[in-house]
Amino acid sequence: MASASDGAVASGGIHTPLRGVARVAAERLTRSHRETPTASAWLSADATRLVELRTQLDASSDAHVTPFAVILCLVVAVLREVPRLNAHFDTAANEVVTYDSIHLGVAVQTDRGLMVPVIRDAQDRTPTDIAAELQRLAAASRDGSIDAAELRGSTFTVSNFGAFGVDGGAALINPPEVAILGVGQIALRPWVVTNQVEARKIVELSLVFDHRVADGGVAGGFLRRLADLIEAPEEAMTDD
Repeated sequence: MASASDGAVASGGIHTPLRGVARVAAERLTRSHRETPTASAWLSADATRLVELRTQLDASSDAHVTPFAVILCLVVAVLREVPRLNAHFDTAANEVVTYDSIHLGVAVQTDRGLMVPVIRDAQDRTPTDIAAELQRLAAASRDGSIDAAELRGSTFTVSNFGAFGVDGGAALINPPEVAILGVGQIALRPWVVTNQVEARKIVELSLVFDHRVADGGVAGGFLRRLADLIEAPEEAMTDD
C-alpha cells in the first residue's frame, strides 16, 4: 500500500484548472520562486502618529484616506532615497535597471485571483491623490472594469497583509522587480515609550528582496527609514 511519503496522489477530489488572472499569477509566482535568490528582513514600527495624521487627511479630503494609503506615500518617499530597490533585474543581460519614476504596484485580492494594479508616477502625486488612485484601482480590480494596461509596468510592489487581519508575512517578489514590501495590520500592542510601557498602534513591516541586487545593508536601511517616517510621518506627508 502506498503511503503519503511515496508521493502517491489521492484519487477523486475536485479538479479546478487555473484560468485567467489566477493562471497568470501562478505562472509569475512560480517564476519568481524559481529564479530569484531572495532574503528577507522584518521590523515593527509605532504607527500611532500615522493613524492620527491619517484621520486629519481623511477629514479634509474627498478621497477615503486609509492608513495603508499613508504608508504607500511614505514608501514612495523612501524609494526616492533608496532607488536601488525601485528597479528591475534583467536576467538576460545580468544587470540591474533602476528607475527615476516610481510605478507602485499594490497587491489586491479579488474573486478572480490576485491582481497588482499600478499607481503610476507615484513620486509626482500628493498623498490624497495616491489615496484616491488606490481606491479607484482596487475597486476596478474587484469589479472587473480595470484596463489590462493598469496591471503592467510596476517597479516596486506592496502587499497589504493587514487587510486580512494578519500581522505580517513574506510575499513573493513580482518579477522582474527586485523587492516587495509586506504591511501587516495595525494593532494595539505594548510598546516602550521613554522607558514606560504603553499601548500603541504597531505595524509590522517585511521586505523580501533579490539578494543579487541588494544586500542586508540596503534592505535594512530601507526598512529603518520607512519605520522612522511611520513614527514621525509629518515631514513626508505634504501636498506640495
